[in-house]
Amino acid sequence: MNISLFNSGISYQENKTLVKDDANNPVDKIINSQIDEYHDNAKFNPKESLKKLKKIEQGNFDDIPNKTKYRLLVNIAVAYGRQNKEQESSEYLIDAKKYSEDCSAFHHAIYGYLIQSNKENAETLYQGLKNKNPQSNYVFMSKILLNDFNNIYPLEKDLPQNKLNEQDIVRTLAACYHQAKKHEKALTWLEKFYKSGNEDLEIQSVYALNLLNYVMRDEVCFGNQWSEDDKNKLDLSIRLFSDLWEQYDSKKIKKLHLSDGIGLCDALQLKGDVEKAEKIATELFDIDNTHIEICYQRANLFVKQEKLDKAIEVLEAVFGKNNKTDFQLIELLFKNAQHKEVIEKINTVNIGSLDILEQEYLNIFQAIAIYNTQDKDSAYQFIDGCNFSTLDNQLNLFIFYSHIAKDQEKSSYQLQLIEGNSINDMAYHNKLQLAKIYDDLQDDKKAISLYQQLITINQSSEILERLLGLLFKVEDRVSIKRILDNFDKNGKTSGLYISTSINFYLLIGELNKALLQINEAIQKYPENLEIRLLWINTLIRMQKENKVKEYLRTSPRFQDALPEEQMKLSQLLSRYEQYEDAMKLWYETLRGNWNNENSYMVYIGLIATKDNVPILDADVVDINTTFSIVNDFDESKTYTIVDSPDLSFNEIGLDHYIAKGAINKKTGDTFVTNHPQKKTWSIQEIVSKYVGLFRKSKSEFNEIFPNSKKMYSLQVREGREFEDIKPFIDNRADVVNNIGDSYQKQPIPISSLAKSAKENVVKLWQYLLSNKAIKVNVNTPSYQSKEPTKNNNGYIVDAITLYLIFRLEVHNNIKEYLDNIAIVQGTLDLFLQLKEKDIFEPQMTISRQDGGYYRQDVSIENVQNSKIFFQDLYDWAIENCETIPADGNLANEHENFKELFDLSTRETLIAAKSSDRTLLTDDRNLREVVDKSFGINGIFSKDILYWDIVTEDLKYYNYLHQLRQINCIYLPLELGELWHWICNCKIINNKFIPNDEVQEIKKYKDDFLNITNFDQGYLEYMQYSRTAIINVITHILISGDTYKQVRVDWIMDNLYFNYDIFNLNEQVTKETELCSFLTSRALLFYVQNSSVKSKNYMDWIEEKFIQHNKSSNLIKNVANALIEDLFISKDLFTLEQTSLYINNFISQLPVAIKNEVEKIRGW
Repeated sequence: MNISLFNSGISYQENKTLVKDDANNPVDKIINSQIDEYHDNAKFNPKESLKKLKKIEQGNFDDIPNKTKYRLLVNIAVAYGRQNKEQESSEYLIDAKKYSEDCSAFHHAIYGYLIQSNKENAETLYQGLKNKNPQSNYVFMSKILLNDFNNIYPLEKDLPQNKLNEQDIVRTLAACYHQAKKHEKALTWLEKFYKSGNEDLEIQSVYALNLLNYVMRDEVCFGNQWSEDDKNKLDLSIRLFSDLWEQYDSKKIKKLHLSDGIGLCDALQLKGDVEKAEKIATELFDIDNTHIEICYQRANLFVKQEKLDKAIEVLEAVFGKNNKTDFQLIELLFKNAQHKEVIEKINTVNIGSLDILEQEYLNIFQAIAIYNTQDKDSAYQFIDGCNFSTLDNQLNLFIFYSHIAKDQEKSSYQLQLIEGNSINDMAYHNKLQLAKIYDDLQDDKKAISLYQQLITINQSSEILERLLGLLFKVEDRVSIKRILDNFDKNGKTSGLYISTSINFYLLIGELNKALLQINEAIQKYPENLEIRLLWINTLIRMQKENKVKEYLRTSPRFQDALPEEQMKLSQLLSRYEQYEDAMKLWYETLRGNWNNENSYMVYIGLIATKDNVPILDADVVDINTTFSIVNDFDESKTYTIVDSPDLSFNEIGLDHYIAKGAINKKTGDTFVTNHPQKKTWSIQEIVSKYVGLFRKSKSEFNEIFPNSKKMYSLQVREGREFEDIKPFIDNRADVVNNIGDSYQKQPIPISSLAKSAKENVVKLWQYLLSNKAIKVNVNTPSYQSKEPTKNNNGYIVDAITLYLIFRLEVHNNIKEYLDNIAIVQGTLDLFLQLKEKDIFEPQMTISRQDGGYYRQDVSIENVQNSKIFFQDLYDWAIENCETIPADGNLANEHENFKELFDLSTRETLIAAKSSDRTLLTDDRNLREVVDKSFGINGIFSKDILYWDIVTEDLKYYNYLHQLRQINCIYLPLELGELWHWICNCKIINNKFIPNDEVQEIKKYKDDFLNITNFDQGYLEYMQYSRTAIINVITHILISGDTYKQVRVDWIMDNLYFNYDIFNLNEQVTKETELCSFLTSRALLFYVQNSSVKSKNYMDWIEEKFIQHNKSSNLIKNVANALIEDLFISKDLFTLEQTSLYINNFISQLPVAIKNEVEKIRGW
């Protein structure tokens, strides 16, 4: 157990506030003041602080109260700990317990016993602590120590909710995770607390400090390479520290919070903002010019600015005019890479007056400085004239040879010299450094031997994990089993024990036992991807791949998993043909881990997979596409349209002016923008966003990883893109080319082509679409000779939309909202079929039972009754709708209609005629079957039936956009339900739609047409009723919304799936109307969050409620609801903020609503 946990800041607060000096005891008062001073200086100069604290112990110990004795001994322990003298530190922690019965004393003594590996005494004290005060935070913190750092997670799960506000616990968790080098976990806990709305300044301070510590961790500092995430964390640390420092409004208060000022100064220096750092350092120095860390920081800034005289002046004020000052100055010069100045200053120092360790440190500094300013030979010559007797600097010299000079011969010889020392006599920190060296050199035997020695001294998770990793590498079953047997009862609940035992069972081939433990672990940690990957790999080894496939079809997501784990998951998804999910996951992972070299390789590998072809293709600009444009000023740009744009990736949302102009355009098309001046843009190229990210990764890879050789083997050349990695289309065999030739010569139904070639119909469809040489004929309407509407306030309506409008009996109202309605000839032909043909045969009726869908007979009487409805619909359409001629009508209506139920899907074949009850398909595939039939303007196209709906819906909609030649409505509904309505059959139970359900649907139409009687009860109904959602969408369709698809998508995404996004559960009055209520909420949400979706909705508001002539009543309703909501929401703000907030909010409203608000309020 490493004593440096005390350095986290927990002990600082503990020992600064633990006791109050005794006013009746002047000696006690003086000593407490001295302890405060030495405590502050211990971090910077622990040796000096220890000397002074020991002097107090030896001189006045008997004259001070027990509480002060306790505090003194704990501070001595901390000072020893900072010098890596764990044994001495532990003795003082245990001894301190004699003078206090506080819970903190138990906790520190437990710590001491654990350092000495005396877990029995630690457990005894822990039981005493629990008996003394079971609710104390120290019980929880001591339990963490007993379970070791790696085992915090189970304790987190057991943490009572009311303890979330306990600062000590938050700090302890963060400190333990940081000590275990689990930096993300440390920050997760602090972030959870900080973002929960708790405005605790002390936690904000700890959060800022941990962010700073995170970016200063060894692996970053030594690697000299920061990721974007590191930079963002540093910026957040600066912002948090700045907020704190600005709140301390007097010098007196700031003096109590010097650590925040010091943290801010450190962070600013790390960022390279020397000017601001100097300003803070000057302010700190003005507050306390005796504080060692402040003086050191100020001196460091002077060194950065090459003001050495001022740096010396500051250091001399602290250390005096002696060699100590010189040593600190040289160390600062070395840290700032001012190698020439290092050499010059060392030559002026009386090295003989320093202790041996410091002398040898200066020799290391000078050797590195000579290497950087002259050459390797000069550095080697200097080293040959030095003597390195301390093991610390012998190890430092090895690091110089191996990591800086990269001299294998010299580093090997130096390692032999180090091994000449007695390893048993080495200090703990030297053994640990040597063990890590062996680990890096892959000398497993020596590394294991040292780690086994270290684990007997300090049972830290870092050492145990390193040891176990090596033991598994060499498959040392006996040693692993011994370690597992040594875990006590508490330890066996830890994550480390669980993962080790699982891997052990896998190692010895006990797969069933491994799987049993994995399943238990999944129950306990369902969000842990590492465990889930073990489960998958175990099932694969057990040849139970069907279970793996079933699980991967659920599109699993693990938000907090490591990139390496996400990498493995995406590869598994690809391996088991979940290509879309694999690409989507790794696309997101690469964007979030742009500095991870392996991320690029996995991403490219996924793109090279042959079955990814459909998602790598794009014909028109749409969401999730990347497109290049050039304007008439020869300016060229490349953008990607996504839902949540990141400007660093040149991403934009649908609301961006470029996206609005480019949407649905093809290569070669032009569009005009007026931001800030009029420009005409031409679209040069369109690819999918996956291709766009690949190009970015290819272009930046060598710059980010200049020494990597991973990309070179791919031989990617400009202009050859995927051809050199993997062809877009897999040349499976001559049969594929023959299929293409056959289809080109005489387009026939793809189902027939697939059957003749014995190919999967969906894969064949994908191949034909992706092959640019083959023109896929789709039955789409054409209106070259006739415009569908007289003005923009009109619709081209597909069969399903028209059916829905007529079924809900709103067709007579539709003329109030639309000037014109147009339908394609194919839609009219369809209704003619439905009214005249006996197409409702027994096998075409579907019912649902036990999760499956079944064919079932339907009576002739029911078929005849269904015709009556279509007769009325056909007659109304003839009278009220314009007809647009189509390129090709349904030649053989009966056969084409029936083909809907003949097509092959991935796993099921909807069987031929039979009166038996036969299982057809599951929920998902039923939707595929029915959805595909109505995708293009209401015309039954043979080809469109075979689009692969297994990919996510958004891709399906995007592809429909590509195939369209005119704009028309497409409803993203569960079209399966509407289909069964057409068939006069209900899928919930084995009955047809009863009249009372039709009446129930009609009952709600007035709520949406007249926008009245909207209350909380209906909100509850809306949450669960699909019928209600259909009504909402129907209202939007007939209310003059010309943007159609995007707006309907918004309703489905935000109203139905994210039900509470605009606080719809809030009690609203009956007078509040649906549209005005939603609009008001959207406006508030927009101003407060400025999210992409809320901006899209703001666009919708402007189009829907303002640009249409007949919206004055709606504007009044919106204004009234908005005013009401404004004064409800003011409770979120302070009194001073309310007026400013409301005025700012109103200024951003669309003009029509703004004017109405001001009129109503009399502003």
